[in-house]
Amino acid sequence: QGAQRITLTFYRVDGSWAQITAGFSAPCRAGDHFVRLLGEKIERVDAGFGVDCLTLAASGCERVVAEQGNLMAARELAGEFTLPQRILTPTPEMLAQMPLARFFDGMAVNLDAEAAAETVTAVGFEFTDSDERYTYIVRRGASEVVPVLRDDADIVVRVSAQAFKEMLAQLRNPALSLVRDFEVTQGSKLGFAQFMRLFQPAETAS
Repeated sequence: QGAQRITLTFYRVDGSWAQITAGFSAPCRAGDHFVRLLGEKIERVDAGFGVDCLTLAASGCERVVAEQGNLMAARELAGEFTLPQRILTPTPEMLAQMPLARFFDGMAVNLDAEAAAETVTAVGFEFTDSDERYTYIVRRGASEVVPVLRDDADIVVRVSAQAFKEMLAQLRNPALSLVRDFEVTQGSKLGFAQFMRLFQPAETAS
């Protein structure tokens, strides 16, 4: 079998984590390609006070014919293909049962590393219907999530957890949700909108 996306997660000793991802348009099982793609991004990860453990996850796993897989992998590396968008349409009730951390995991997987290559910013999230707080940091194409609201966040927003989940799952129009559901208490709403665009699939970004 081959994977369409691989995610390397760094779990720090302070409880925070960072992720880097690599994607293929067709299932790939060539380990050297995985190493090359992740190796280009690993230097962007901040290890903080130390990394307690690493995990490597594969998603979109399917059977792959060796010749086809090698050809697709080579063309992916050459930039001839892009990973197709995946659409998830759960119900609001399903989303309500899912932990917030799962949605931040999903954001990390969908980060457009190329678009974020020159971006260094931290966005804090306060949830009006939950005690949870998060700071999402993008540092030159790499993701980092801290389960606290950091004092040095460039942007801070307040939103209900349910509205946040429904927007990410595309049950709410993202543009309308940003206007109606999110309150920006630090920074600007335009800056937050630009931040969220970093997570849009290439097919929908303009």
